[in-house]
Amino acid sequence: MIKNIKLPILQEDWQLAREVGEKRLKFGKASKGWGNRTIEQESIGVIGEILVCKYFNKKTEFVFGKSDFCDLMIGNKRVDVKTSLMKPYWNIDKLHLLAHTVSVPKDIYIRVLVECDKKNALITGWIERENLEKFAILWEYNKHMLYKLPMEYLKDIELLKEEKNDN
Repeated sequence: MIKNIKLPILQEDWQLAREVGEKRLKFGKASKGWGNRTIEQESIGVIGEILVCKYFNKKTEFVFGKSDFCDLMIGNKRVDVKTSLMKPYWNIDKLHLLAHTVSVPKDIYIRVLVECDKKNALITGWIERENLEKFAILWEYNKHMLYKLPMEYLKDIELLKEEKNDN
């Protein structure tokens, strides 16, 4: 079982997430392929990026209006942070990581779950793209093909931090 990393979400994190989310919605980055997204939905995704950057002690560099972006770089690896707001009835061990099949390939995917009260989030693990493609189930959602990966395939985030420090 991997160790989840619990991080507090500060008020200034939410403020930054909202500002970035509004800007992304304005530039169209947020709505690519998903139709009309709300500021709430986009802010949840940005919170995950902010917290992962904090965990890796990296500066947040947000991208607007580009289709070939990644959320951050760890060494020479392109990282996509996948974030969801948890529902009260969710069993964390039964969740899945969802990622687009057609997006610009990333090297690593990191899973973040924002707790229901929005005061904390969990970094639940990561996976390399080749293993995502190997173990995930193809799943159609809202006319989009996604990779659906059971959480059991994720690696402990601390291993990625150690790997980064070894480079």
